[in-house]
Amino acid sequence: MSWIATLLLAVIVWLLWRIARNTGDALDRQAAMQTELTSIERRLARLEAGKEENPG
Repeated sequence: MSWIATLLLAVIVWLLWRIARNTGDALDRQAAMQTELTSIERRLARLEAGKEENPG
């Protein structure tokens, strides 16, 4: 019966480790997307500012 408890504990630890790892990966991806979005917004603002100065 104690081997079932040991197996259950191992499964719980493994699941918690997977959740923590996936959360970290997701946060890294989110930070990268936020950086890219900020860069795109800055480029768009520069393009819009250029159009206002030189209406074509």
